[in-house]
Amino acid sequence: VTPGFLVAQIVSLTITVVMVEAATRFKTVTDALGFYGVYHREPMNQLIHFFGVPGIIWSMFLFMAHLPIPFLGSYGITVPLAAPAHSINWATLATVFYVLFYLKIDPFGGLLYTPVLYTMYVTSVNMVRNDQVAAKKAQTADEKKKGD
Repeated sequence: VTPGFLVAQIVSLTITVVMVEAATRFKTVTDALGFYGVYHREPMNQLIHFFGVPGIIWSMFLFMAHLPIPFLGSYGITVPLAAPAHSINWATLATVFYVLFYLKIDPFGGLLYTPVLYTMYVTSVNMVRNDQVAAKKAQTADEKKKGD
């Protein structure tokens, strides 16, 4: 275990704690919209939020998909529709949390947003898997060159 891996685990745990703490403040969609409405009165802010927040969430999923959760990462999961078999990682936890959170505060909105969250999760897992496959191929090619 490298220091960088430990730091990444700590960062992922911190993000998860902050995410859960922030979300538990809202009991209903009205609570959430009231809070965000204060900061998003301007149309440009709303536009930035509409595109920026999903981009931030996807980036967070991509970072977290690299990191299996300690003590749970050895369990493999398979999810339907285009995600390869993979270990339970911090992105898995974050995706499940976000889906449950949005379904709780606004069931209809949560149903509409769940496919978006799922797509972000699946693309993150696929990108990590593709990176791992490419890294193994490069390592094998390097070892083969050294052997020649």
